[in-house]
Amino acid sequence: MDILSEVAPLFKKQQKLKTIKTLAISIIVAIAIGLSLGNLFFGASSLDTLSTLDAKNEELKKDIQTLQRQNAKLQKQYFELKNIQGF
Repeated sequence: MDILSEVAPLFKKQQKLKTIKTLAISIIVAIAIGLSLGNLFFGASSLDTLSTLDAKNEELKKDIQTLQRQNAKLQKQYFELKNIQGF
């Protein structure tokens, strides 16, 4: 019994240290995952991507307007030529 009474506190202390280690590692992993997700959703790369997509969107809108004007001119020329030829 004397050995058990001496060893039992050591086991309890070892168990507490193991629990603290596990908790500390879990907290560090959770913080790392949180930082990674935060950077993914709110970091500089997502803002850069958003601004790039906005610029590309505006560029495509201008291209659409230009192509629509060109299309209208070409349709007008087509119908004029069609009327001249009498079809």
